[in-house]
Amino acid sequence: MKITKYPQSCFLVELKDKRILIDPGSYVYSALPLKPENWQKIDVILFTHEHSDHFDLESLKIILRNNQPKIITNQAVQGKLKDAGIESLDIEPGEMTNVDNVEFMGVKSKHGPLPGGGQPPEVIGFLIDRQLLHLGDTVKSDKVPAEIVLIPMCGQVCFSPKDAVKYLKKIKPQLAIPMHYHNENYITDTAVFAKAFEEAKIPYRILEERESITV
Repeated sequence: MKITKYPQSCFLVELKDKRILIDPGSYVYSALPLKPENWQKIDVILFTHEHSDHFDLESLKIILRNNQPKIITNQAVQGKLKDAGIESLDIEPGEMTNVDNVEFMGVKSKHGPLPGGGQPPEVIGFLIDRQLLHLGDTVKSDKVPAEIVLIPMCGQVCFSPKDAVKYLKKIKPQLAIPMHYHNENYITDTAVFAKAFEEAKIPYRILEERESITV
């Protein structure tokens, strides 16, 4: 499995000859010299929730000009896609689906309180092929065994480093990769992540933008 990190919570996962794109939101394009049309040969796109840093409809339309992916998401995002004439599959927590021999399971996640108030969005995490767990934005999530966990750690709308460590101690993954710390409103020093992981003796890797790791 090859994992490539992009800003905020976006990852490209290459597994079983499939290319799986997770949460290609607006920050991906504002933080990098990257355009939606640069994505090629994408087989599956996963959206954890409707916030623009995870789901950007206009950039998705451009991605779909060059790709014919299966889109898997939750009911809220599916509704927006349906209004735009885009087909998708809604997956519920604990539900599984299979795309070309790659298994996807929905994982219950809870978004943290919004800084300006209002109702937090519905969030769905994903367990990919029983190996890789992407939690979306969450302050509370089902504890699903996984070898690798992509874990949000900005400390406001999702886990703080302390809470992330508490969660990971119960999961006991072989590797943790932090995400969701690129919003200028939630600037976070990754050295804080490293210290938290090291004190808890949790294996981790902090990836630079567009850096890949093969596991």
